[in-house]
Amino acid sequence: MNTERIDDMFRLYAQASDVSERMLASAHESDWDEVLRLGGQYQSLVDGIRALGDMAALDDAQRARKYALLLRLIENDAQIRDLAVPSLQRLGALINTLRHQHVLGKAYGQGEAVLR
Repeated sequence: MNTERIDDMFRLYAQASDVSERMLASAHESDWDEVLRLGGQYQSLVDGIRALGDMAALDDAQRARKYALLLRLIENDAQIRDLAVPSLQRLGALINTLRHQHVLGKAYGQGEAVLR
């Protein structure tokens, strides 16, 4: 297998790991705008990894290294999701409340006033 291609793969995985660490730090600070901004960088790196294709001919050490990087990415993703779920639930509840207010306002002729 092409050594340069393998090096590219590990470089991209390492960069993705760094970005996911920064995403996790931002999630701990509830800086969701930064999490989303970094998410775009992360997605670009993942796309780059996919573009390299299958790396079936890795030796044992390379497979172990790739596994460790993937595991870290998965762990970070799980932690980010755990931190995001309460915020998403609060947002869902707020949207639900606004929707109910809108429906009640329309039912009682105050649809425009409720949304202002």
